[in-house]
Amino acid sequence: ALTLLPPLGSCARPPCPCPDASHCALPAWAAASKRREVFGFRTASGGASWEAYDWTRLTTLAWVQPEDAQAACYAHAHGARAVSKARGVNATWLATADDSELRRLADSLAEDAHDRWLDGVNFDMESPLSPEEKEDGAARDAYTKLVRHTAARSRALLGAAAQTSVDVAWAPSGVDGRYYDYVGLADAADLLFVMAYDAQSQNTQSRCLASANSPYELVRAGLEQWSAVLGGAPDMKAKLVLGLPWYGYRYACDWSAGPPGGDTSPPLCVLPSVPFRGASCSDAAGGEVGYAKLMATLRNASGAEVRRDPASRSPSFQTTDAATGVTQYWFDDAASLSVKVALADSMGLGGVGCWHLDALDYAGHPEDTRAMWQSFDKAT
Repeated sequence: ALTLLPPLGSCARPPCPCPDASHCALPAWAAASKRREVFGFRTASGGASWEAYDWTRLTTLAWVQPEDAQAACYAHAHGARAVSKARGVNATWLATADDSELRRLADSLAEDAHDRWLDGVNFDMESPLSPEEKEDGAARDAYTKLVRHTAARSRALLGAAAQTSVDVAWAPSGVDGRYYDYVGLADAADLLFVMAYDAQSQNTQSRCLASANSPYELVRAGLEQWSAVLGGAPDMKAKLVLGLPWYGYRYACDWSAGPPGGDTSPPLCVLPSVPFRGASCSDAAGGEVGYAKLMATLRNASGAEVRRDPASRSPSFQTTDAATGVTQYWFDDAASLSVKVALADSMGLGGVGCWHLDALDYAGHPEDTRAMWQSFDKAT
């Protein structure tokens, strides 16, 4: 059952939690700015303090939790937006929701952002559509209506600078069964956050191999598909924000051999078959690891060295242990991220972003953390 937030207008707006009243809302200069987006997510568990994020670069902080009330104040003090996560949205509910239910949820989401002195709402539905749902289109169309209603109500409550965003797959071709109305979503929302990672979630190769989380050529192909679907118009491409991973994957190899492509290529790491949504191979054979933990593993592993795969332009390293065998790690670093950031800028996208901000070590190894933030910068 869907749990709605309090009905619109059920209570007066709570007092602003900011010690400085000027930080209760996005500054006028930031609201009017057409600057390039740098969009980052805070995880529910927090981790690093939001005060440690690079606010000279960050323009939107997503998934601000109720217990993080001061994070919105801090964001506003630095000219950045703070947005909530739209909860309770899934394909099963959408398939049967009528227009009044959609409007009630949209009102509830907008009211929640309003009451918490936030600047908008981020949608992150990743539910697959069943063959029946894909055929009748009810869930697909309801999702677009919900986003449209939320955007309209948010602007009414928060002003013209309210931001409604939707997280979408790396390509608009039904990745992982997400056959959504992407043209409609792009029209309804202020931006689409293109999640250019987890590219190995569905892999139909003849044997399962560890490989890059965000391979350059696949990212490029996905963005070209997005541009084509949205008609290639500059104003629509400007709604696309390239989301990049600040995490990688750990894979336990069934066996390892190589390297196949020369001394600089990573060795082959053959994986067990772990099917996902119809594909025989997937990244579910591995586990996600944040960038800081990856770097700690690399520093502490005897004899481990980073190798760069020329095809995916991604780094990798592996470790060997007598008890656990060979483990291979694929990830992105400042170098591999920078080439994709340059790609986004060359294509006229509205900006870049990452999942997630708490994957870095803000207490130690400042050179690693600084390099990752600097990878967001435009090439000069």
